[in-house]
Amino acid sequence: MAALVLGPTLDLTSRPTRLALSPAATLAAAIDSTGALRTWPSADTKPSLRRLASKPRVTCIAFADESTLVAGDESGAIRAWDAPTGELRWEVTRHRGAVRGVAVVGADLASVGVDGRFVVGALGTSGARIDLKRPKPFTALAVIANRLVAAASEARSLVVFKTDGATAEEVWCDRSTYAPADDVHFVDDRTLVATKHTQATLWDLTLQGPRSSGGNSHVVIAASDPSSRRFALGRNTEVEIKALSSSPRPAITGRSRAEVVTSLRTNFEALLASNPQVLDHVVVTSKVSAIALAGDVLLVGTAAKKILVYRRDARRS
Repeated sequence: MAALVLGPTLDLTSRPTRLALSPAATLAAAIDSTGALRTWPSADTKPSLRRLASKPRVTCIAFADESTLVAGDESGAIRAWDAPTGELRWEVTRHRGAVRGVAVVGADLASVGVDGRFVVGALGTSGARIDLKRPKPFTALAVIANRLVAAASEARSLVVFKTDGATAEEVWCDRSTYAPADDVHFVDDRTLVATKHTQATLWDLTLQGPRSSGGNSHVVIAASDPSSRRFALGRNTEVEIKALSSSPRPAITGRSRAEVVTSLRTNFEALLASNPQVLDHVVVTSKVSAIALAGDVLLVGTAAKKILVYRRDARRS
């Protein structure tokens, strides 16, 4: 197994709170505790950070591709930049109040906000083909390639929609005590990982409830590209990269609730066998404040106002 090797360390003036990598991990972006947004080429050995925005405070970020960075802010606006040049491509306003999550879904942009709205519309436009309202603010948003969109809200619910850009069908929902989430990511097309305070929970979308959960102090989270079925968890000064097992996932069968429960019990050991395995583990000198993971690159933000760049090196194992 290739080892993670520490590369450059970036110094910021404030603690990083959000990190993002482009799909192929060629570009990186960071939001700090003042709401300032910066970007840089992740492969640079001596990276120079480009400041894109600071006011209004940037609240969430996502790469649309290997050049376009999309960001929502506390005013309800969403902007997109050409990250390599810093050129602003477009700006729209979709929400009243802070945007909590943005994600590119094909040629569309999905977003959620403190106004309790889940909005989907064409990239670069303020128009909405889908505009769903919930009574409580949304807290996080995630998307996967087959147009599944997960949204977490303060209404103690975690919802997955399937969208074709014109309609959104709710295909899964959980309102258990685990459900409210500060952050949510797809690991594959049937598994979500979410955090709330000190709790990290892995969800199987074929089940009505979590696959596994665990508490520890100061949990933050970032998911990798779902094709590798990896995700990262940070606790205090440690980061673990985990992967779902490649073992076949058991089918849950039954027509009645009793039959489904019996099937779940029968397959419980197989479900446990498919729980995530630890691939990598790094320890840093200051508390972890943000993580991003894609391809061979891991970004770790710390309370010491630094971003550590790790890269997988096949020559070392």
